[in-house]
Amino acid sequence: MALVAGICLVLEAVIAKHVIDADLDFISLFAPFWVFIAYLVSGLRDRVSEISFMAAIVVTTVAVLLLYAL
Repeated sequence: MALVAGICLVLEAVIAKHVIDADLDFISLFAPFWVFIAYLVSGLRDRVSEISFMAAIVVTTVAVLLLYAL
């Protein structure tokens, strides 16, 4: 879970800086991290919750990048 969040954070920063050429604000830059924090706080540790939160991290990353690309 943390690996997915870390990869998404790095990809988001690189794509925003070099592809989209946009400066992300603090909240948007760390959006995958906020979803990971929500996972840790939720206390849900079953396989379905992990997969759901991983999908939410990826979707959040894509949504932020699409928002800034428009």
